[in-house]
Parts: sequence; C-alpha cells; structure tokens
Amino acid sequence: MAKRILYDWLREELHKEHWVTAANRYGDVLESTHIPAGVDLKRVLIEALARWSNDGWTVESFSSERSTFYCHKDGERLCIDIRPTDPSKPLMPSHFRP
Repeated sequence: MAKRILYDWLREELHKEHWVTAANRYGDVLESTHIPAGVDLKRVLIEALARWSNDGWTVESFSSERSTFYCHKDGERLCIDIRPTDPSKPLMPSHFRP
C-alpha cells in the first residue's frame, strides 16, 4: 500500500504573506497581525499558541497540520487562525454585499 502524503501548507505557503487573526464566535476579527512572505508559518503558529496560553487563555484544540486553534477565557471563545487573506479587505466584491 502506498504511503499517504499530507500536504503541509504551512511549509508550502512560505512565499506568500499571511495574517494571524483572532475572531470571536460571530466571525468578527478582534485583532490581526501581518506576517510577511518568507516567515516560517509553523513557528508563527507555535508563538501564537504560547502567547494566548501565557495570557491566560485555555487552548482547546491544536494540530500542527492545521493553521487554526480555539481558545477560551472567562466565557469568551476565540478562533486563532493563520490566513492568506487580508482581514481588513472584504472577501466578496462590493456589488455582492448588501
């Protein structure tokens, strides 16, 4: 049986800029940090995990194969994500927005 090879996009996407975002349960981005192209995204993810944990947030789930983790503190739950799209720009063209 052939060995299954997983696509490791955190390594493959080094040539593109990304953003680390923290969003609430409604998808509202509460904060974002720009990550320039060429930065080790796995390292960024580990640093984000450490930062939120050190700030008193409980990390709920984490996988080195994904770019997202969830954490909670005092009844608030956040999604921390590394994403290739600028959170300050709309995802859909303005003529589709209400």
